[in-house]
Amino acid sequence: AVVSTQSTVELGIQQNPNHPVMSLNARAAELECLAESHQHLARESLAGNRPANSVLRKVLSQLEDILAEMKNDVNRLPVAMSKIPTVTERLQLSERSILNRLLALRPDGADTKTESTN
Repeated sequence: AVVSTQSTVELGIQQNPNHPVMSLNARAAELECLAESHQHLARESLAGNRPANSVLRKVLSQLEDILAEMKNDVNRLPVAMSKIPTVTERLQLSERSILNRLLALRPDGADTKTESTN
């Protein structure tokens, strides 16, 4: 799921709208909206409504175009993901430091070593 705009502002996260993940997410939303808003056309087309059949063909063509664009986005993902720095690089912390901080945030304050031996 994509982080909401309000959450990104609160967390100080910047989103690149040109990143393949963002493009893919936007196209998925566009695809869903287009499909849902025209789902009645299939029933009308089956009932013999010729104008609905014509519109349905155009909508299906649009859906195919969006799917092709989504496929291109997916093909660009591996390269884009490889360019993202690791969590340790972004936080400028070692793995051990990250784990220590996460353990310090546990609400029960329990030590994982004692839990694993019981």
